Amino acid sequence: MALFRRHREAEPRRERVPGLRDAMLGQGWTEAPERPFKGNLEDVFSQIELSMHGLGTASGTPYRRDSNFHDAYVGEIDGRKVTVANAYLRLDVDGTPMPFSFRGTSICVAELPTMILGLVVQPRHLRHQVTHLPEIEPGDPLFDKQYVVRGTADAAQVVTPEMRQLIGARDDWVFVSQQALFGCVGRGAFSTVDEVRQRVADVMAIVRAIPSSVMPDHIDRSVDDLMARIAAVDDIDGALALLQSLSDDDRARLAASDTPLAVMADVRTPEEAMLRFESLDQGARLQLLAMFERSGGR
Repeated sequence: MALFRRHREAEPRRERVPGLRDAMLGQGWTEAPERPFKGNLEDVFSQIELSMHGLGTASGTPYRRDSNFHDAYVGEIDGRKVTVANAYLRLDVDGTPMPFSFRGTSICVAELPTMILGLVVQPRHLRHQVTHLPEIEPGDPLFDKQYVVRGTADAAQVVTPEMRQLIGARDDWVFVSQQALFGCVGRGAFSTVDEVRQRVADVMAIVRAIPSSVMPDHIDRSVDDLMARIAAVDDIDGALALLQSLSDDDRARLAASDTPLAVMADVRTPEEAMLRFESLDQGARLQLLAMFERSGGR
């Protein structure tokens, strides 16, 4: 019980950022739900915070991690949904709470028109990798010295010279893409309204630096319902059930979309799905499997 009390007493204070609620609601934003980030994205954010504090899962330490989110708001900029939040990580090892906690992290996530799978940009001074995807060298010696870019070959096209310049302005944040979301995690929680506004402006500038040859510059809302149904799928069985339930119009929209599941748009049976999967190259298979990754231990 003494250990439990020490853990509770050491947790960071959950005070709200002064004036943030009025500022965000005043510009048309709304309060985000208790868990503003779902599934694997939340798990990636907690892994980033571990890395920022010199910890990681590479050593095999059985950390169980969970985060509390505060000062979380959702708004829209340039037709994109944007979410900001402070996150505080809680850890235990083999069921025992660790008797310390962290300063928290500041998070800003922007919606993308299409998916970028497997992209992580992290400072080289972080001891632990956020992902085990292969390293990509953008060919910029100054940036390569400061940052590591990991991801698929297609992801390399996203990290343009303009984006590298914007990211390289500081060395205490990490960028990650999951599905059609682009997230920024900064060391330390937001403490002022100006910090929140600046982070949103920084992230939106970085997102705008993605060339239109790689990604549309606006979000097509006509496929929102279909994308929401795809996002709700969390395993292969669910994907098979979804494919069998699609209407002809759904299949046409899916085939024209940029989701990795588009290659399955004309599949109607589990047998057809298996044959199609086996016909894909390794990269396409990995992209499909990545869609159904979910964090463990929840």
